[in-house]
Amino acid sequence: MHILWVGLLGAVALLWIAAAIELGRGVPSMLSLARFPPLQDSQCPAVSILVAARDEAEKLPGALETFLALDYPNYEVVAVNDRSVDATGSILHAAARDDSRLKLVSIDSLPSGWLGKPHALQQAYEKSTGEWLVLTDADVHFRSDLLRRALALAEENNLGHLTFWGMPECLTLAKRLL
Repeated sequence: MHILWVGLLGAVALLWIAAAIELGRGVPSMLSLARFPPLQDSQCPAVSILVAARDEAEKLPGALETFLALDYPNYEVVAVNDRSVDATGSILHAAARDDSRLKLVSIDSLPSGWLGKPHALQQAYEKSTGEWLVLTDADVHFRSDLLRRALALAEENNLGHLTFWGMPECLTLAKRLL
């Protein structure tokens, strides 16, 4: 029985090692936004940034600050307060009073058959007007040139969508190791 477990765990370890090697080989081939020159103002299509926030009062202000400080001429942020019980709603209302690009949606209850985040993003989508959609979380920070470079990459490569691999903020040793 001992040999069976050793063999099974050894096989699992080999699969994880193979996956890590494959990831290591693939990461260098990923496109980097830094390689793409930012679009000029005249090339910038309308963009809607959709963000769902539930009980994100601690992290939301920093993310909102970066969303509303983008170097992009034609965008809106549609933020959803998804049944929050903390100060998320008041943070969003205060930010919306200060910046007309921020549209708010409030959700008080979840309809039957829906999961929270998909429902919140659907509600944001219904309020959006952009030609391009950016779906993000309420704790993500954007660089000011993100939209210009991302759309330059998409247009140059004739892409219909992009998925980003961001740089996480790792404040603890455990997170850095992970």
